[in-house]
Amino acid sequence: MAEEFYPKNFVDEYKHFITTYILPILGITNNNLEDCTETIDIGNHSNVRTKNCITVFSAFQHDFFMLKDVDVSSDNIGLAHNLVEAFTKVSQYRFDGTSKIQIDYSSGGLRKTNYKYAIQKGICDWCAGTDNVKFYELFEELEKWSVKTYEGKKVTLGFIYDPKAQPLYEESDDRFFNWLDFISDDYAATLTDCIHSVIQLDKNCNYVNHLSITKGNVIPEYTLSHLLPYRFAHIIDTEVYGNRVGVFLLNNGDIILSKQRSIKFIKRNYKWLNFSYEAFSNKIRDKLELFTINDELLQQVYASTLDVSLAHTGGIIAVVSDISSITVPEENAILSPFDNILARPSMLELKEGIKKTEQHKSINDKEIDKRILKRKAILSLVNEHSFQTIDRKLRTELISMDGACIIDPNGRFLAIGAIIQNDSGSSGGGRSAAAKKLSQYGFSIKISTDGYIIQHQINDSWPYMHILT
Repeated sequence: MAEEFYPKNFVDEYKHFITTYILPILGITNNNLEDCTETIDIGNHSNVRTKNCITVFSAFQHDFFMLKDVDVSSDNIGLAHNLVEAFTKVSQYRFDGTSKIQIDYSSGGLRKTNYKYAIQKGICDWCAGTDNVKFYELFEELEKWSVKTYEGKKVTLGFIYDPKAQPLYEESDDRFFNWLDFISDDYAATLTDCIHSVIQLDKNCNYVNHLSITKGNVIPEYTLSHLLPYRFAHIIDTEVYGNRVGVFLLNNGDIILSKQRSIKFIKRNYKWLNFSYEAFSNKIRDKLELFTINDELLQQVYASTLDVSLAHTGGIIAVVSDISSITVPEENAILSPFDNILARPSMLELKEGIKKTEQHKSINDKEIDKRILKRKAILSLVNEHSFQTIDRKLRTELISMDGACIIDPNGRFLAIGAIIQNDSGSSGGGRSAAAKKLSQYGFSIKISTDGYIIQHQINDSWPYMHILT
């Protein structure tokens, strides 16, 4: 159990909030903040500003901390600014550099609860501007629905919050209505599924339009973006742009926040998770030691990570330096010879190899035939495709097979549904053990069936889609 945090002064509390909440939600893993001994001349006096890979956190025009050698986007700087502003309303100490008490918290748990509200307020301000009472209320209604059912089933609800849109009717019209007055009713439960349809609302959550991909009885062609899971790609790409914000409640209780045609965050079990490509890419490139990986492959690995996570099938994606690193020498190999789909052994060699590898299990001929049939099916499905070129839905299905999907830095498939020899010497084991073992040869990503994602690298684990506890 984590030790409870009790700040001694404003500086102590501010640094804790930055390292424990702000940096993780930005997807930044370098929490090594330095104290500022003097004012850093990098522009305006905003409470968060950046220039030349130096990010400074300030208060009342005084610089307190700086984060070096991290390239923070302007979008994330805006988010950090809103998070700090929300924090000032709930901080125990006054945000003026003194040690004067603003809120006398009776427990660390109450402080942590208010910090979570500050995070949600900061994110909502970043999404919809500070004048966003109705947007915040919409979010609260979706959270209520996330723990309810309709006709015994969980509900899906999707909205496009468009601050520039005009409501369908004028307020003087008898047909005018606010969606927040309707959303709590069971009749609203059947409207929209987030994948094919959403409801468009104005800045006050007045009804604007029903939007769907079947408008005019035609489903237009769409080129998949690596920034989006295929399930929601069409509706997000066509409707979430400019100042629009997509807010989707899924039937497992997740709430997706999307902006600028990409998914930014998912709120799962009352915790915010960073789902951005920026966080994913920065972490992998920062820690990768054995080889370089090109942008196209990394983008498609990220896309499949999203696809598998939101499909809730679970899986492992591993990129290793080369096939020999996990198959040679034979006595130390972690991949069975029959799982190496680059090899082309004869049928006799394949059968003998399976018998030799699995001799401790006394494997019978029927089981050997099943293994060979699985191998043939995988080879036919892959059909010389690379990770980048194979059909994306098929790729998700292959990754979801029991075992690991292993590729090399060029995207060649090395193994699919592979059983990894773990450190204890027994084959199989849980996904975590397999992912950790594979991380010794490059990096691996474990996606659990509940959608959480852990990225392993050189025995280092990092839940890049950060959980705020």
